[in-house]
Amino acid sequence: MDDFFGILDPAEPRTLTAPVGYETVHQEGMSWARSGQRYEDTTRITDRQWNHLIAQFRGLATLPGVNVDDVLYSSPMLLRDFIARAIIATLTGHDIPAYGLLDKATYDPDNNGVIGLANGGTGIAAASNAALLAALGAAALAGPALTGVPTAPTAAPGTNTLQIATTAFVKAAIDALIAAAPGALDTLDELASALGDDANFAATITALIATKLQKDQNLNDLPNKATARSNLGADDAANLTTGTIPDARVSATLAADKAFRRGNIIGTASQAAGVPTGALVEKGVNANGWYTRFADGTQLCWFTPVFTITGGVYAGASGNFAAAFAGTVSDIKIAHGVSGFTTGPTSGFARIGPASLTGWNGSAIANSNETLTVSALAVGRWF
Repeated sequence: MDDFFGILDPAEPRTLTAPVGYETVHQEGMSWARSGQRYEDTTRITDRQWNHLIAQFRGLATLPGVNVDDVLYSSPMLLRDFIARAIIATLTGHDIPAYGLLDKATYDPDNNGVIGLANGGTGIAAASNAALLAALGAAALAGPALTGVPTAPTAAPGTNTLQIATTAFVKAAIDALIAAAPGALDTLDELASALGDDANFAATITALIATKLQKDQNLNDLPNKATARSNLGADDAANLTTGTIPDARVSATLAADKAFRRGNIIGTASQAAGVPTGALVEKGVNANGWYTRFADGTQLCWFTPVFTITGGVYAGASGNFAAAFAGTVSDIKIAHGVSGFTTGPTSGFARIGPASLTGWNGSAIANSNETLTVSALAVGRWF
């Protein structure tokens, strides 16, 4: 083997053993500067400097496929051929055996200016990139019609550039749009169906809302109030003005604390904390007489005391009211005649007063023995 980049003059001090550190680029027959020597007095290159320099070039010979057996170590084109063949060998994986860069007869046997496939070329002659791609059966660079399953990097969510949108990017965008929508509303067709396929849905709803009554008008915006009352079963305006309400429209179970009617005007009077809760008027009768109670608390009791005068001109009597009073009995009036007698002599006098909240007592005088009956009215309150 030629001593590439070695010591050309055999008379110069040299060694055929690689210095330490350069064994990987050494081949048998290669010479190295001898340790401790200097070469070319004008530059004073040391052996270490020389060896390091030639080791860089000799490293090219270790590349797979580089064949420089035909290159003379004394050629002035030595470095060029080494570098050129190393580049071609690296790119094509083929040896370059002949002197120079390429042997045309070997690499271009059909003389079309193209390296054949067997020698690491394309075997295709093309005047442009487009022609080369077409000859290779590849897609055009502009508007390519890709086949198979081509792939591309998936853009980040929200990307809005000219970057290719992969199926993964599109699906992610659609999933984000649908989000948590229910299955029955996760397509545009389903949404359109839910809106009645109305392209003017917003205008339609606005128009419908405009036909509805406004809450703050309190039914004042009814277009036909008479018809509305009729539909609700209410009476007409004339009857309501006169206060006539058909019996059928008043519930028989309507409580007195809601409204008074024929069925509860007279009944049991009651109250709670001074507020009437029962009928307007309560009437009753028993062995002690009659009583009437009003919702405002007034109570009247009628009774007929009997005075039996024998053996003299005086007689007394007492009894209970038909209903007890509350508080005090404000007054007791004798109902008939100046004398107060309802039967008996034309001359006499009777006096009656309350004995308690539940009873009365009285006395009578006459000018003869008589049985005298008097009508009396006690006035007070029942609460």
